[in-house]
Amino acid sequence: MAFQGVTSRLAAAVLTANAVLGSGIEAPFAAVRWRPTDRGVRLGLAPLVTGPPVPWPEAVGRLVESAFVPWVACVRRHVRIGERLLWGNAAASLVTLAQQLGVDRTAALDRLPMTDLADLLPRTYWRTTCCLIDRAPGYGRCGECSLDRPTHVRKVP
Repeated sequence: MAFQGVTSRLAAAVLTANAVLGSGIEAPFAAVRWRPTDRGVRLGLAPLVTGPPVPWPEAVGRLVESAFVPWVACVRRHVRIGERLLWGNAAASLVTLAQQLGVDRTAALDRLPMTDLADLLPRTYWRTTCCLIDRAPGYGRCGECSLDRPTHVRKVP
C-alpha cells in the first residue's frame, strides 16, 4: 500500500502539473521527501525544480526513470516482494491518473520497463497482476483486480 501510495501521489502531482497547469516538475528519487501521516503518506520535493511542460509520453518517461525505477529498487532491497507486482502497482497509478486527466493511457504503460501489466478497455482497465491489498486488514479487492477479471476481456488496440 505504501509503494502505490507514493507512486500515485507523486504521479498525480508531477503529471497533473505538466498536463493541466503547464508546468514541468523534475522529480528525481533523491529529491522526494515523505513522512507518514494519519491518512497515509505526505510527499514533497526538495528542491522543487520546475520548467516548461513536455509531451505526456516524455513526462511519464521522465517520472518512471527518475523516481519509479529507484523506488522499485529501494523497496525490493528492504522487502521480499515481486518486481512485477510493484510495476503493476506503478502501472495502476499511471493508468488511473491518465484516465482522470483524459490523456493517452497506452503511452503511460509504454514507458514502464515491463509489459502486459494492464488490459485497457474503453473506459477502464484490468490489472494483470494482483496488488495484494485484500491481504491488508480492512481492505477488499481493488476495482481493477486481476482475480475478478471477466474471461471475455478484450484489449483496446
